[in-house]
Amino acid sequence: MSTKDVETIQKGVAALNRGDVDAVAATLAPDVELVPLRAVLDGSIYRGHEGLRRWLDDMSEDWSEFELTLHGVREVRLGCVLVQATIRLRGRSSGVAVDSPGAWLCDMRAAKVARIRFFTDPEAALAAAEER
Repeated sequence: MSTKDVETIQKGVAALNRGDVDAVAATLAPDVELVPLRAVLDGSIYRGHEGLRRWLDDMSEDWSEFELTLHGVREVRLGCVLVQATIRLRGRSSGVAVDSPGAWLCDMRAAKVARIRFFTDPEAALAAAEER
C-alpha cells in the first residue's frame, strides 16, 4: 500500500476532528463521492468538495459532537483502502453520547480519496470490496 495513501487518510481524519473543512477537502479528489450509511435508506450521496460541506452540515443537524479515532488503515485491493475507526458522537437534541465502531472503504486516486463508502463494521466493508 502506498504510504501516501495512509498519510492522506490520517491527514483527512485529523482535519475532520479539528473541524478544518478546507484541510479535509485537500485530501479529497475534486470529484469525490461520499456514500454515507443513510444512503441505503434515502439514497443521499454527496459529490465533490461542495458535497463534503453538505454532508458535514447534515451531520451537524443531528450531532453536536463528532470525532473519529483511527484503529487501522490497510489496502484491501489495489487502490482501495479499508479504514477502521471508532466514531464518537453526541446527539444534538438528546445529548446522548454514542461510541460506535465504523469502517470505510476509500477508493484512492493519485494519493487523494476519490470515493468513501461508510459501513457499520469491517466485515461489511470487506464484503463490499470483494463485490467489485
